[in-house]
Amino acid sequence: MIQRGFLILLLWLLPLTVVAADMTEREWMEQLVAGLGWEYGLPDEPQDEDYIALLSGERSLRLEVETNHRKTDRVAVKHFTNYGEYSGSGWVSGFRRPTKIHLDFLLQHNGRYRLAIASRLPGVKVAVADSEFVASGGESFARHELGTVNLPAGQTRIVITLPPNAAIDYLELSAPRFARISPLDGWHPQQPMKAADLALTSLQLLDLLALLPLTEQKLSVELETATEVASARISSARHLGVPSSFSWLQAGNQAARIQIPIKVPSAACYQVSLRGSGEQPVRVRFEDYLAREVRFGYALSTRELGSLCLPPQTLNLEIQLPAWGGVDLFELQQYDTSASALARLLGLDSEQQLLEQKIINQLLELASGMIR
Repeated sequence: MIQRGFLILLLWLLPLTVVAADMTEREWMEQLVAGLGWEYGLPDEPQDEDYIALLSGERSLRLEVETNHRKTDRVAVKHFTNYGEYSGSGWVSGFRRPTKIHLDFLLQHNGRYRLAIASRLPGVKVAVADSEFVASGGESFARHELGTVNLPAGQTRIVITLPPNAAIDYLELSAPRFARISPLDGWHPQQPMKAADLALTSLQLLDLLALLPLTEQKLSVELETATEVASARISSARHLGVPSSFSWLQAGNQAARIQIPIKVPSAACYQVSLRGSGEQPVRVRFEDYLAREVRFGYALSTRELGSLCLPPQTLNLEIQLPAWGGVDLFELQQYDTSASALARLLGLDSEQQLLEQKIINQLLELASGMIR
């Protein structure tokens, strides 16, 4: 609650003079990116989609080498499947001597990235920043996890050295995504910025969604109804606590994997929670919106997984249970994101005050010092 008190005090002290009522969503995106110091992740002449992609928080990138290598590289692009299946439109082969491949691209966000490639034959070298990695492949294409590397946002170069007759399909960089910053109905760059959308995106970038009041609207999914269950069984045991329904899912003496589609009822922000048991970590992935490890303890208990703004579509929930771990209930409880609720949370008398330029500037200054 310290963050909320600081934010309300800051806004209460501001003189409310200049109004930015004619600001477009594109202009607000520009201010967000500039205020957070993210300009390095943009091209020289950014388009609307560049800002939208940057604010999506995505930090996973796959480069198909056959379409991203430097045009002057002396390589051959091939399409046959003698060495196994490939992704994209083809794969890249070297010749009878070592071959260098250059990948030049724009990395939108800085961070510590996991590096992986799909290649064949041993000795494929990957040089990035001040690090060099070597993949030990066989006769067929296979994916190789190479390690982690710290990278700044901006123009990035990776140099791949293929030993004689080796080949490469793709290169991947991945890191946990940042929180998505977007109005509930997505960005519409040329439309005027609404006060409620400005407040909601401010709470997203400040990671303060959990301070919003909860409504009575809730989606509850009994996980024993999962359609795809590997090595787990439906249990009606009560010695670990009473399940929300008559039964729950529990792994045996081996780890288990569960997948279930979750139909998000409407575009909204939700508190996400999971009820389960297990003293070893339970891994939870909800599409690319959430990836967490959860410890429940011996008995059935509920853990909050975070706050997410979700589109109205069907999303895949994947849970990996350790031996003897179990899950019972997955819930999405909707937050009140009305303009009046958002204004009250920020300590303002009316929602229109959200468009005061000085408040906008202070929100950006506060955000740049509190996140990332």
